[in-house]
Amino acid sequence: MKSWANFRMVLKTYPFQSPFNYCQSVLGIPPLLFINCICLVLLLGACDRDASLEEEETEKTTVPTTLAKQDFPLDNLSSFSSASDAWAIAGNAFASITTSDFSVEEGTGALVCTNGANTLTPISTQMEHGDLEMDLEFLLPKNGQGQLWLQGRYAIQLEDTWGGESRRCGMLVGSTSAEDRLAPVNASRAPGLWQHLSLYFEAARFDSDGKKISDAKLHYLRLNGYTLLENVDLTAPSAGASATDEVAEAPFVFASQSGAVAFRNIHYKAYTLDQLQVSNIQYKLYQGDWDRLPNLDTMTVSSSGTKEDFDVEMEGYVDKYAMSFSAQLEVPVAGEYLFETRIDDGGDLFIDGELLIHNDGEPGMGTERNLITLTEGSHTIDLSYYQDVWGKRLLVFYEGPSIKRQSLGAKETAEGPRRGPKKMVVNPTDGPELIRSFVNHKGEKRNFPISVGSPLGVHFTFDLEEGTLLHAWRGAFADVTNMWVGRGHSQLLIPGNASAQVSTGVSVAELASTSGTWPSGLPEGYSIDGYDLDADGYPIFKYQFEGMQFSDQVLPTSEGNIERTITVAGGTPQASHYARLATGQIEALESGWFRIDGEYYIDVDEATVGGTNNELLLVPLEGKESVTYHLIW
Repeated sequence: MKSWANFRMVLKTYPFQSPFNYCQSVLGIPPLLFINCICLVLLLGACDRDASLEEEETEKTTVPTTLAKQDFPLDNLSSFSSASDAWAIAGNAFASITTSDFSVEEGTGALVCTNGANTLTPISTQMEHGDLEMDLEFLLPKNGQGQLWLQGRYAIQLEDTWGGESRRCGMLVGSTSAEDRLAPVNASRAPGLWQHLSLYFEAARFDSDGKKISDAKLHYLRLNGYTLLENVDLTAPSAGASATDEVAEAPFVFASQSGAVAFRNIHYKAYTLDQLQVSNIQYKLYQGDWDRLPNLDTMTVSSSGTKEDFDVEMEGYVDKYAMSFSAQLEVPVAGEYLFETRIDDGGDLFIDGELLIHNDGEPGMGTERNLITLTEGSHTIDLSYYQDVWGKRLLVFYEGPSIKRQSLGAKETAEGPRRGPKKMVVNPTDGPELIRSFVNHKGEKRNFPISVGSPLGVHFTFDLEEGTLLHAWRGAFADVTNMWVGRGHSQLLIPGNASAQVSTGVSVAELASTSGTWPSGLPEGYSIDGYDLDADGYPIFKYQFEGMQFSDQVLPTSEGNIERTITVAGGTPQASHYARLATGQIEALESGWFRIDGEYYIDVDEATVGGTNNELLLVPLEGKESVTYHLIW
């Protein structure tokens, strides 16, 4: 809108007299109306283009970046073997933050062990796995311990280490205690909260005689969103393993070690060693000057030949040329495949003569993806490519049923680990540190946050767009490598530990009743007014709504939690005005606390559960000077 408004102002200020006089005298159209018509036509054209771009973008986002994981069935115990009576299927599990109490709810969807003994109680899957990607959630009571056994041989420790210095939760158990690989931070949540763990395991490799030729490897291990370990070689089974030999495939094992434990939302990809095979690669080379992918069928071939891969480097050619490749593609297993091309400057990918990926646009690197269902056996694959100026690149990646992501038609068949720059970490010393940046919140990039680090080791991120708390975490404050090293392209601040990610949206609003819908975005009449600093350097955020002024302060506590106080600084709240503390699945606990989405607790003196589906934790503002609550995770 601003550009068209400026254009209109220029026309008003510097009129072109002759055409406008013509409009007035001959057509009877006032010059200002004529200007407005021009602006309207241009604006409608721009809006139509923006709408087309939005539709195009929507179409692009329907293609996933990776194939979905399988759900591990938890309807009954038929997917397991060697189960003791301590294991069962339940609908949900609950544990105390202060005691070892543990209870379950009838239903399906959760694997639970109610054994309270201090002894290893395992349950093995019927499924045997080699390479494996897995996501799951687990829940422990106070002082609870469990384990995950990859192939029943390599153990990952699960342990209640909340509030302490222990780094055993997420530890890799070594063949001896001296070889235990502790987690770099204590990323454990409080007892009674569901915790998220994800991993990528690569099994040991063996030659045709059964001799091990490479160790098993843990490519990554993440706890509550924080990467604990990367690219760790597993040279031998862990102490206590049921088998000490190393194998290509074996069952996955869940275990209770001390007290009860529960698992849910188990998703996985079990990989084989199958690969797509490309052979008989033929190329043709064309010369020309283009800023878009040309129609190579109408052009004269400058040279042709064979290649071992889809290599676009040609001796004697730097810029201004194009290439086409044709090859045979062997598919080992039928199913859905995801292909991706990364091309600088542009090109197309065809399979069996059908266009699968069009990757063209402004000169430079572009990434596009698409899905295709392939039958087992022989297919054809064709690629086109053009080089305008500067960088040259043509990369093709794929993944398929039980086939991990890897490159196709390249000298290297898989993407190796990328060595990034040395991390730059900021930690507060004498007082609070305040950093403005972008921040990821539940997969969405937030554009107007401020992160506050405390010497107490408890930190948070506040959203200055909607006036609300976003994250809270303990330990190291901020990894600012993506902001301050190199070109700082993403400008993302990364919390120094696993964080509690709380609800977005404004913090106060008007509702006709507690069963109403909380507004999305910034309601009319709502303004965010920045912040002041208190005597210790912590920000006090300010916002206004319907003639009322609010101050909002978030502070770390010596217990390692967050205390937030929303104060009515001006105006008089009515019965329809509420503060919202959380949105999600809300469980009221006997302690008076509330558990939100199973991921964090809220301790508040007075609150009510409302919303259309009991998804809002609300505090009425009428008659109150302030609302204070504690966030515990």
